[in-house]
Amino acid sequence: KRVRYFPEINKVFVARKNCTCSLLDPNTFATHQSVPSVNKNRIPILDAAWVPSAKAVVTSGAECVLRSFRAETAVSTSLVPHREARVEHAQDVLRWSARDRRLLSGSRNGDCVVWGQYVPFLKGADSLRIQEKWSAHSESLTDMAFVQGSTRIVTCSLDTTLAVHDLLRSKVVLRFHGHEKGVYSVAHSKAYNCILSAGFEFSAFIWAEGTPSLQPIKLVDLGVQPHESPLVGVWTSGDTPQVVTCDTSGLTKIWDLRNHRPIHTLTVPPNQKKSAAKEVLHSYVYLPQRQGFLFNARATSHVYESTALDEDVGKAHNQELIVGAYVCSKQNLIATVTARELKI
Repeated sequence: KRVRYFPEINKVFVARKNCTCSLLDPNTFATHQSVPSVNKNRIPILDAAWVPSAKAVVTSGAECVLRSFRAETAVSTSLVPHREARVEHAQDVLRWSARDRRLLSGSRNGDCVVWGQYVPFLKGADSLRIQEKWSAHSESLTDMAFVQGSTRIVTCSLDTTLAVHDLLRSKVVLRFHGHEKGVYSVAHSKAYNCILSAGFEFSAFIWAEGTPSLQPIKLVDLGVQPHESPLVGVWTSGDTPQVVTCDTSGLTKIWDLRNHRPIHTLTVPPNQKKSAAKEVLHSYVYLPQRQGFLFNARATSHVYESTALDEDVGKAHNQELIVGAYVCSKQNLIATVTARELKI
């Protein structure tokens, strides 16, 4: 039910509905290393993060326990339990901050938690310990995104708000209001200085970074809501204007941040029969080496590859927005138009 991509080791983490976990090779999707189940009651795994300093996978369980797993040798086929820490509330979100070399987590009671530096080979510092904790939301903290090039993070919650935190001061410095329902996913675009959010409403929102007083822009498709079921996530493509939204039914849209319009739509899984049991998507991740997405559904996973996600859609016109394209089939020509020029 949960899928994460760990770029530091180029592996996909999958937490299955039977409470087993594995690290997969993103090229073949064969199991690279398995994560043993250590809870007898098959309590679900909520999230996971890779901690480079410990060379360990840290998982968060619904039984309010964080566990770390490490490989004893380079060729180990299974990770072994290493450390664990009990917490007062379940941690729904785990993220590793490469800048601060700290593990961050979001609690079910709305707290934001910073864990101490985790160095397993240093005596006295080989356990998971809470370093800082502060109240961020009145309900469960559901997602977390880093603001690139700064010490700030953005979180969202089922309390319908977004919050910007300063990790140096361990406090919320900005709060965004505008959603009418719970927010499940948040992302930050450095290139366009904006925050994106999605949740139980059928549209994603765009927020002006640093200006919570401005009303958000709602992504719509030709004046109507683009999705017909709650969104499971919103994702941004690095420094490019592409944004991806996906809902629980599998309807996925790729947007252009420059004009807030969809440029591509696909359905996961494709050609689903009406008589078949309907798939419900839980999460998805971008796989940069494959230039595609891994979508995780109730019973199956689906991979979509596309080189177009890393290309600049305005490259033919020196970053200008293309407003029209016309085809002359008899002469095998295509004409593209911007506000200032025409190219054939």
